[in-house]
Amino acid sequence: MKSSIALAFYMLAMLLLALCISSCDSRNPAEPVVLPEPVFSPAAGAYNLNQEITISCAVTDAIIRYTLNGSEPTTETFQYSNPLSLSSLIPTNASSITIKAKAYKTGNSPSPTVTAVYSAIYASTVAAPTIFPHFGSLLTTSQVYMECITPGAAIRYTTDGSEPTVFSTLYEGMFSLTQTGAVTVKARAFKYHLNPSEIISADFSVSAPAFNLVQVAGGTFNNGAADVTVSGFYLDPFEVTQADYNSVMGSNPAIGYGVGGSYPVYNVSWFDAIAYCNTRSLQYSLTPCYTYGSYGTNPNAWPAGWNSAAENDSLITCNWAANGYRLPTEAEWEFAARGGNSTHNYQFSGSNDLYDAGWFWDNWGAAEQSMKQIGGLIGNELMLFDLSGNIAEWVWDFYGEYPMEPQNNPHGAISGTGHVYRGGSWRNYSSYCYVWYRANYAANVLSNTIGFRVVRSSQ
Repeated sequence: MKSSIALAFYMLAMLLLALCISSCDSRNPAEPVVLPEPVFSPAAGAYNLNQEITISCAVTDAIIRYTLNGSEPTTETFQYSNPLSLSSLIPTNASSITIKAKAYKTGNSPSPTVTAVYSAIYASTVAAPTIFPHFGSLLTTSQVYMECITPGAAIRYTTDGSEPTVFSTLYEGMFSLTQTGAVTVKARAFKYHLNPSEIISADFSVSAPAFNLVQVAGGTFNNGAADVTVSGFYLDPFEVTQADYNSVMGSNPAIGYGVGGSYPVYNVSWFDAIAYCNTRSLQYSLTPCYTYGSYGTNPNAWPAGWNSAAENDSLITCNWAANGYRLPTEAEWEFAARGGNSTHNYQFSGSNDLYDAGWFWDNWGAAEQSMKQIGGLIGNELMLFDLSGNIAEWVWDFYGEYPMEPQNNPHGAISGTGHVYRGGSWRNYSSYCYVWYRANYAANVLSNTIGFRVVRSSQ
């Protein structure tokens, strides 16, 4: 009897167990199998352009979908069927391609996405671009330009210190750096079926323009003949612009070689520069520095034709103690161009590479037939701009041989047939733009390559 009851209980337990298993199976059906991720062959890396790339999956009847633009593959993207040729994958002006692949099959969960980056190995490499200026102090109005000697190469650049890629900003012409402070520009050149160039960088200190005169502390330099000492003075960081000249003199003599308020004034004689200085001084209630004969300091009271004959320059005298505007002496100009007491002894003002510091024959752009707007390249050690190139500048002195003995605040020769101009211009070769180069013209000469800047004596 007991064995019959035990058997009945056993049978009941087995029935309940079977019902439980059946119930659990109905509540938790088997999850779909996740497909294995696709496999690239060869593996990601750098290969010759004739390399073919295959994509496979361990589940042979799975469908492989892929993308070439970095996006996630879906059932709507490219379906892999045949080997891919690296030469057909690399886009124009790019050096690599990113492939993403995913396997699909009805009844299965898609595979994880797998990514492979392939780079091309080319026989030749694009030449490294050049950034001008290479370094230094710039203004937000200054311009940066680039070039690459590989024909047809595209230059891509960044201004945040990151490495340029084919998606970085395309260089299409000169540009300004609008942010102030420390700025690093990086550039790289690309061309289809060539290795990209090395990355070139340039570090700049960028500031907004300051149009106040710059204080130049006194000091001593050697002009090639003797030591020259100058007292401190204040110098305009920029050449007198056409807007400046027009606001003082009521006219703009510039014609045809760069016309606009921010361009340096030109077609002005030494006489015109003298008249500008005195007129500007009177406008600001300062004591004018120049007197013409017995006619005083107001150019409006000077006789008609006073500036016609070159020899009339002998009638102009300068009051060096006056607080008005005047032309720099040749010594003051050279001392400032060299960087004053902060000099690095550059051969051009601010750099040993004139591409950085000045517009001259090789970089001003022959098609434009024009000088550039002020402050377009780096400043020198004193944040003075365009002292080499762009426009040459009148100074006070008669042209003459330098004395061989030390000089203190020299004002040039006592007399002569021409006045010195310094700095070279947009139409000159680099040798004319050295900080020590001298040339001269008669006081009544007008030129599209000569302007001026002003100083005031320290008081």
